Parts: sequence; structure tokens; C-alpha cells
Amino acid sequence: MYKEKRKRYLSNFFDTSEHPTRNISYGVESNMGDPVVFSDSQFRELIGTIANNSNNVTSAANLPGENLETPTNKAGSSIRITNFFGNVNKDIDMWLFAFKNWQIASGITKESTLIAIAVNHLSKNALSWFQAWATKVENPYSDWKVFEQALTERFNTCHKKKKLRDQIHYPRQKNSAAQYAEEFLNLKTSIGTM
Repeated sequence: MYKEKRKRYLSNFFDTSEHPTRNISYGVESNMGDPVVFSDSQFRELIGTIANNSNNVTSAANLPGENLETPTNKAGSSIRITNFFGNVNKDIDMWLFAFKNWQIASGITKESTLIAIAVNHLSKNALSWFQAWATKVENPYSDWKVFEQALTERFNTCHKKKKLRDQIHYPRQKNSAAQYAEEFLNLKTSIGTM
């Protein structure tokens, strides 16, 4: 009974009408009987079938629901995107600048994917803002420029601008002259991007 089942199973993979000139045992034995004997051509066909089937296996990275648009450049995968929390003392322009650098390195250009990745890196106040904004906008994932402008308008607050203006109008040297000069240049650069 078992030998008949095995013969039928193997006939799905091999032409059983073929009469090989020699049979070779490749050491495939079991506790249930004789070793399985293949001809050279049958063995090659089996190995070819296994190789072809292993190439068709879906990798875990491409399962449904995963990001199918992956970075094509290794530099994009080595750059980390920090989370933006929406705190008053954090600079949205610097976060967007870092995100754009990551986007260039990763090679991702699809706007809906970029927005989804950016939103994935929003936390606390920033994520709450996006949730409210997404309900007001018809399609929040359709246009990167609209998303970027709304994010900048919300988190580029007047408090931040006032703080920068106060720092430039009332400078205080707390450290060495070199550190003061560096802080002043950084402040000047920050004001220039507003």
C-alpha cells in the first residue's frame, strides 16, 4: 500500500514510463521500506524543481501590508529618521530638512509613501495634530507640499520666532568667545530659514 502511494506521488514529479539505463540510490532512505531510487535525469529534475520553488518563496519584507517601495540605495537604509514630537523648543524646519535628506538617500519619490513614513515619525503633539488635520483634508496622503506647508505652519510658532529674536537682540556670552561666535552663527542661520 505505502509503495503504491509513494509511486503515485513520485509520478507527479517524474515520467514513470522512462526506463533509465541505470538507477542510482541517492541515499534517501526511510524506516518504511526500500531506499528511493532515482535515475540521473529524475534526480536533476527534482533538484531543478526544488530550486525553482525556492526562488518563488515570498520574502517576509514583501508580505501584503508591508512597505513594498523600499530604499534602493543602501545609504537610505543607514540614515535614521528621528521622531518629531511637536514640542515648542524643537525645530520643525530642521526635522523636515533631515527627512528630505533621508528621502533623497532612500530614493523614494511616491508622495503618499513619503507622507506615510513622515507621519510614522510624528509623536505626541505632532501626531495629534496630524490626526485632526487628516480629518479636515480631503486626501491627506496625496500631496507632500500641502502636508509640509501645514506641518510648518502649525509648528513654526510665533513663540519660537520671538525666542530667536530675543536671543539675537539680547546676546549673552556664557562660554568662550569661540563658542559664543558659533552659537551666534547658528542663531543667524536659524533666523535665515524662517
